[in-house]
Amino acid sequence: MMSVSVDGYMEGPKREIDWHMVDDELHQHMNGWLAGAGGFLEGRVTYELMEEFWPTADHDPAAPATIVEFAQIWRDMPKIVYSRTLKRASGNATVVHDVVPAEVLALKAQPGGDLVVGGGDLGAEFARHDLIDEYRLYVHPKR
Repeated sequence: MMSVSVDGYMEGPKREIDWHMVDDELHQHMNGWLAGAGGFLEGRVTYELMEEFWPTADHDPAAPATIVEFAQIWRDMPKIVYSRTLKRASGNATVVHDVVPAEVLALKAQPGGDLVVGGGDLGAEFARHDLIDEYRLYVHPKR
């Protein structure tokens, strides 16, 4: 799964993603789909970005219901973080240093929902190994 701009970018020149237009409708769609996932497979950058916000996003009394819902989904979801530099990750996240196709195929064979890959470099690595069954691109207009 990847959010991209109409002209094909995933992030700004300083790695910013504040241009993503995630309104309530898109958040409801994403929450509905991701709640049934079997796990999140994230690259380090994506994991750190998510870990910065989602563990406590629902503590804000002004947080919209969709934010509160996704915070719970993200916290509870098993995560594998692919990183050669992280030693460990928080909560129910496990750090794996390399994409090993046989290990990913074994994960895919387990019962449960879809495994969702997040992160440009990780997505490219999975694609190189032909490990992606479905691409979901969410195209955002340029602001």
